[in-house]
Amino acid sequence: RGTACRGRVGLGMARLALRAGDRHGPVPLCRTDGGPILAADARIYNRVELLRLLQASGALTDEPSDAGLILAGY
Repeated sequence: RGTACRGRVGLGMARLALRAGDRHGPVPLCRTDGGPILAADARIYNRVELLRLLQASGALTDEPSDAGLILAGY
């Protein structure tokens, strides 16, 4: 569970963790550059392919949750 606020806008989220790796980490997700904030309980079915593409492009150095992949791909 978590919240994120910017100005007069706020997001709140409680997560249903479908994969063991999705149970930890902040929610909602915030990019370190001050860009978009994502509140999503997401499941990506082409996760392996997307993870490889984002790691090859340098957009990722770790293995984030599915919601983290969406934010990195944005």
